[in-house]
Amino acid sequence: MLLTVTDAAGKVVKRLTGPTARGIHRVTWNLRGPAASAGGGGRRVVEDDDDESPAAGGGGGFVQPGVYKVSLAKRVGGVTTALGAEQSFTVEADGAAQVKPEERKALGEFVTKVYRLQRQVTGSLEAANTAKTKLGAVKRALLDSPAEAKLMDEASALDRRLTAILRKLRGDETLRGLESGSPSSIQSRIGSAAFGTRNMTGAPTGTQQLNYQIASEEFAAEQPKLKSLLDDLKKFEQALDAAGVPYTQGRFQ
Repeated sequence: MLLTVTDAAGKVVKRLTGPTARGIHRVTWNLRGPAASAGGGGRRVVEDDDDESPAAGGGGGFVQPGVYKVSLAKRVGGVTTALGAEQSFTVEADGAAQVKPEERKALGEFVTKVYRLQRQVTGSLEAANTAKTKLGAVKRALLDSPAEAKLMDEASALDRRLTAILRKLRGDETLRGLESGSPSSIQSRIGSAAFGTRNMTGAPTGTQQLNYQIASEEFAAEQPKLKSLLDDLKKFEQALDAAGVPYTQGRFQ
């Protein structure tokens, strides 16, 4: 059972799953848009609405006040069938909050670009961590292979490049462990900017905007380096195959 919420322009804002058991059920949307990365469920079938509960729909920041629509459909065997007519409802701003419309608009625009960057950073971190694991396995495999020593040097050089990128993306784990005041990472800055907006209804703070600006500029410098390294890693894996190095996970013959 799928419940799809769209805004006045017809854009999908949230999609929730409903229970499939017989009977009458209630599904509650917590008025939040999608999160930057997947996690948590979207179903809510109890009476009370704990805003922080994953069952309440999870997601990112609050949506803007306005008219929304919700439609119900069932999905069986890969086929989605609409059920009933689309219904409209209005999300109203809390009058006691005294937030100006332009402040809400500024927040909405900020959340959009912050979450976009957070998705990009998360994806890059995933790719970098996977490459780090690959290189670790390759370096071990090279020790048990008849390949020339230069391949070990190339693997070490790639690993050093990757370590430098990871330190910019997620921080220096050694310094963090020593509590020596390591510099803020791209991940921590964009995470701080995104998390701070989750319960806001007004304009973003100067600190949030600064964190986003710095994270955006630093990521723009590191992303090309990561793409170049991943390309070089693919070529290096081809050289490993040609040299008869034992198979390591993720390599394609």
